[in-house]
Amino acid sequence: MEDNIIYSSFQSISTELDEYNNMAEALLTKAKEHAQSGKGDWITCALTGESYDFSSFDDLTIRIGSSLYKRGLRKGDIVIFMTVDIVKQPLFLTGVWRANGIGRASYPEDDADTLLARTFESRCGWIYCEPAQAPLCLSVAEQIYWDVEVIVASREPVEGCVTIYELMEDDGSELPELDLTSDETALIMCTSGTTGTSKGAAISHSALMWMSIRMGSIPPADHKTNLFFAKGTHITGVIAPFGGLLLGKSIVYLTYISKQRIFEAVDTYKPGFIFGFPTFVLLLVHDPEASRLDLSNLEVIAAGGAPVTPAVVNALMTIPSLKYVVNGYGLTECAPIISSFDFDKQGAMPDRPEACIGRLVPDSSAKFIDMESGEVVGPGENGELCIKCDGLFSTYYLNPEIAPTEIENIILDHPAIREVCVIGIPDPDGGGHIPRAVCVPVDDSEVSTDDILEYTNEKLASYKHIRGGVYFVIELPKGKTGKVTRQLVEKLELE
Repeated sequence: MEDNIIYSSFQSISTELDEYNNMAEALLTKAKEHAQSGKGDWITCALTGESYDFSSFDDLTIRIGSSLYKRGLRKGDIVIFMTVDIVKQPLFLTGVWRANGIGRASYPEDDADTLLARTFESRCGWIYCEPAQAPLCLSVAEQIYWDVEVIVASREPVEGCVTIYELMEDDGSELPELDLTSDETALIMCTSGTTGTSKGAAISHSALMWMSIRMGSIPPADHKTNLFFAKGTHITGVIAPFGGLLLGKSIVYLTYISKQRIFEAVDTYKPGFIFGFPTFVLLLVHDPEASRLDLSNLEVIAAGGAPVTPAVVNALMTIPSLKYVVNGYGLTECAPIISSFDFDKQGAMPDRPEACIGRLVPDSSAKFIDMESGEVVGPGENGELCIKCDGLFSTYYLNPEIAPTEIENIILDHPAIREVCVIGIPDPDGGGHIPRAVCVPVDDSEVSTDDILEYTNEKLASYKHIRGGVYFVIELPKGKTGKVTRQLVEKLELE
């Protein structure tokens, strides 16, 4: 730790992924390498046994990309996916990228109004869904004034829809040249809505590669089955298959999750590694029916998405063959970021305190800041966790959130400003909030609001410009600790 900034203690994960312009290029290269080295199955559905190997990845994504291009997909177009089936989803998304498009998630349980809003604001022309969601998607498509095609993850035809297998049977003749850069958006993922309405987190190709490599590094089993209980529209369900492909690991997925299906998957595949929410993996020790399962191969369990308490760990460690339990923390905007997995030794982090999530993943740093002042706080102080790494999302789609401290730091560099507090005010044009700067000039300064606007806006992205105006006050209101209180600044009557 230096100046109360925490740096990952793990060695850097140096890969050649920086050489690639986009996720599709990296996936195609790695799939070919793994196929040439003799590796077989890459991804398998635990329910149906449907499987795809490394060697077929290039051909299938060529066909999907070509078919989408023939159907009108062009660079920058958005395709919504709301599938449960993870096994074909990464093939579909890679096909979208090979046609230079963008994938946007929508939860399978979303209602018509939510899906309609996402389709409309995305100007989306394609929705990829499960057969059960086809009637909902078709009804939404009828309400849009442009053509919206519904693609279903099914072999059986669905009236009014095209199947994913029809795309896979395309002749591949019209695949466009790959024209994507690392900083362009690859995915728009739904946030969980913990702090408010769910937003669309835009994730670039470079950030997606960063996330996928770190997620893919955690399953240690190369000689045993890696079994995941996950959902296709959650960030883990999206990045884990790509991490497996990039690192040459074979993964089995269970997406329609129930106790019986979990037991059947464990019984059939006898995994060496399992990932899932604590509620799911605890069934292996708490449910009476689990006593019939052969868990002798199971060496590692990774859990996340809910607190992994000491009681959870202790319960799981009663499985005789289990070596350790991996805890982890992440969010849609950056996953994973903290883990108890030892990336250097490829095992459990030693001497970890109870209830400790772990350490920062490789190539990341963090700090805690006071939520009122924006100042960095030290050990034992409350604050908001701020993360720095190459795996961060870019912005919120059509609703960018702006960090006030970024703008404040720029304004404070102006020699005529002594103090500043940036607050958010409702955007008169709709779409959330815009920044307003409340400044205390140095004594005898003749600085104008236009001076501050010009000085600051030229250093910011356009969506961060101080559209709420610049205001001067004699002093800023402060709380009991002597720090500027943003909530009190918001109540000031400004002229």
